[in-house]
Amino acid sequence: MQDHITIKNPACYDLDPYIGKYVEYISPDEPEKICAGHIERDTNGEAMVHDSGESWVYAYTGVISEIKIYI
Repeated sequence: MQDHITIKNPACYDLDPYIGKYVEYISPDEPEKICAGHIERDTNGEAMVHDSGESWVYAYTGVISEIKIYI
């Protein structure tokens, strides 16, 4: 089993140290659904989640209620 850390209500700067890592996250809009992706930087250099099923998911308070970062 992989080790992970959990961050509640992350901001972009919370994700900076984890560029390239796999994540699972929960959105407050769909609390029953677990989404997955990777932390990457957008063209402005901000860390965010890139999800294959969604476009870029910007991490600021309220967009991702909880994120698990697999390290």
